[in-house]
Amino acid sequence: MRRKTLYLNDVAIGSASTWHEVAEILTKLFRRVVTSRQAQRHGSEGPDGFYVTMPR
Repeated sequence: MRRKTLYLNDVAIGSASTWHEVAEILTKLFRRVVTSRQAQRHGSEGPDGFYVTMPR
């Protein structure tokens, strides 16, 4: 899998290859557990990035 840019509320915050990695990044950022299921529920995946919309 190739790395894609991770966008949170339209701002690039990192890169990830899987939804599991997206969840790890969001967990560190929010300082609370975010599961890959939660990340997917609030996001979408495109050919060039993961797009997540969540309130901080």
